[in-house]
Amino acid sequence: MKALITFVSFFVLILFANLIQSQPGSLDESFGTGGIVTAPLTTHGEYGYTGTIQADGKILVAGFQDVSGSQNFAVARYNTNGSLDNSFGTGGLTLFDAGTDADAAWTMALQDDGKIILGGSVNNQFTTFDDYALVRLNSDGTPDNTFGTGGLVMTDIDGHWDNAYDMVLQDDGKILLAGQGYTNSNRKVCVVRYNTDGTLDASFGAGGIAINVIGCGVEKTRAIALQADGKIIVAGYFNEGTDDQAFVTRFNSDGTVDNTFGNNGTATLDIAGNKDRFWTLYVLPDGKILAGGTTDPADDPDYLLVKYLSDGTLDNSFGSNGMSLNNFGVNDLLLDMIVDADGKILTAGGGFSFELVRFLDTGYPDTDFGTNGIVNTSIGNFCFAYSVCLQADGRIVVSGHSNNGNDYDLTVARYHAAEGSYVDEQSAIIHHVNVYPNPISGGQITLEYVIDNTEVLSAEILSVSGKKIDVLINNQLRAAGHHEEDLRMPVNLAAGIYFIRLFTEKENIYHKIVIP
Repeated sequence: MKALITFVSFFVLILFANLIQSQPGSLDESFGTGGIVTAPLTTHGEYGYTGTIQADGKILVAGFQDVSGSQNFAVARYNTNGSLDNSFGTGGLTLFDAGTDADAAWTMALQDDGKIILGGSVNNQFTTFDDYALVRLNSDGTPDNTFGTGGLVMTDIDGHWDNAYDMVLQDDGKILLAGQGYTNSNRKVCVVRYNTDGTLDASFGAGGIAINVIGCGVEKTRAIALQADGKIIVAGYFNEGTDDQAFVTRFNSDGTVDNTFGNNGTATLDIAGNKDRFWTLYVLPDGKILAGGTTDPADDPDYLLVKYLSDGTLDNSFGSNGMSLNNFGVNDLLLDMIVDADGKILTAGGGFSFELVRFLDTGYPDTDFGTNGIVNTSIGNFCFAYSVCLQADGRIVVSGHSNNGNDYDLTVARYHAAEGSYVDEQSAIIHHVNVYPNPISGGQITLEYVIDNTEVLSAEILSVSGKKIDVLINNQLRAAGHHEEDLRMPVNLAAGIYFIRLFTEKENIYHKIVIP
């Protein structure tokens, strides 16, 4: 007997019941209250510093909870309409106490099996200094006891202050965690690579740890990204005299410094008289590199967006001589960015408001977005945006935290990216989707669906993090009506949660499957 499996469609969960008109940069009023979600999760303060979106559209925001100066890892999961997902943690919130007074998640990544990795720092109770830290959670928010000790891994670089701020996962599942490690009597660029079980990867750097000394002063790493060839890009800033200089440095895949990049492995940026800092990175499909951050004349930060060629030299076709400097107001902080399907650059940050800016691929603000390219959203007494993500339908999710007058709350806002209409359930083209058997047994499934019009149809398998695993149907013409198709699954899929994406030019349907 065929089992009816309820399908989840982005067009059902996140859109209005009627046609919705949107303007680029306007708040999506179908999300939360007027496009914004902010509410105390506990009687204490929660701070959001990193966000991501699962393949099913659910939103994760992580950071820490502060209780009278004692901090614990915190991560919340929201449904696609902005409500808390009560199937996650306790009422949608998971807290993880590493047993110290200073536990903080600054970065987050999703594994293909749905597990969640938090990266950051903890205070080592034996040395009293901070260490690199990873926490892995199961998809329901419980600690993954197969990872490290009770889900926690701590790494002491050199017995002093070691703070990690960004993370990226390799295709083989290994984890790269970047920050600064205290060595040679100062903080230096430090990347640590872990195996999938949380142990150090001894084939990387020296015993799993790679260090690059850029200057004589303090070096602060804030971002990491991977190239298609496996080389590792890291960005941040260092102090040289009275000014901060921004840097981008590159490691080979084995952790050695890539001396073919920039000047002996590093490209530095010094705008005379300013404090220049990179906070975020993005590697473009053509291998060019975007670095974003701030330049700080007279202690009033401005947006700094820089584009490098793959060898570390400035791309002079971007902005003015490779740089886009913008003063949008007071305290402009560019803290995160992502690039959309059209090549436009979305950045988030701001001081005291959620500041969302869209740039053209030339480096200039996109005047079709918001007001001359910028959207400022005031939330609570004041607020800070630290993360920007894109949904599968192109809508923009910005997260951080806001002040409610007493404490801080995790805060999420969703924005429209394009002008136009979104369809409701009644106008959906594909419906009555089933997959059986589910959980999957054997190497074949039957995909059942109804399509209202003759359409060119595709289907593919996605990991829970949205990564394409395999193509099941590739641009095949299907007549209107009821269909049942026997499809062969890829071999050697690891146990876990996956999604089948069934789509036409006009619509996407996402259906959850389980590999036991």
